[in-house]
Amino acid sequence: MVAQCIVCGKEGAGYKCPVCRRPYCSVVCYKVHKEVPCSKPDDVAREEAALRQPPRQFENDTDESGTRLNKDQLEALATSDEIRRMLRDEALQKLILKIDSAEEAEKELDLAMQDPAVQEFAQKVLGILTPEEPAPQ
Repeated sequence: MVAQCIVCGKEGAGYKCPVCRRPYCSVVCYKVHKEVPCSKPDDVAREEAALRQPPRQFENDTDESGTRLNKDQLEALATSDEIRRMLRDEALQKLILKIDSAEEAEKELDLAMQDPAVQEFAQKVLGILTPEEPAPQ
């Protein structure tokens, strides 16, 4: 999809304002655009605010389901090359932070699970936490 310059209306705007992320096509149009102060789009500002929030604090050591990972499970995840590789993905990092800082984390997790990358990550984590036992001989 080709962007249209917000200043002159020309198709093929190849640049975006670093503040408001709107497209412009040249230095001249950028200078005209900068004459009027702009701001970040609401959705970007809200997302950044959510990422700056500290992680939720729990009142006690167990969550609603009573399930916490033990030291061996945490170590298995931390030492998994595949998990470490997947966690390098900036989009996945942002999603995890968004889920962790959400008021309703379970709802946010349900929404995130629509993303194939999140589904793949969850499957890898589960595969490490619940390795298949060998079939009896």
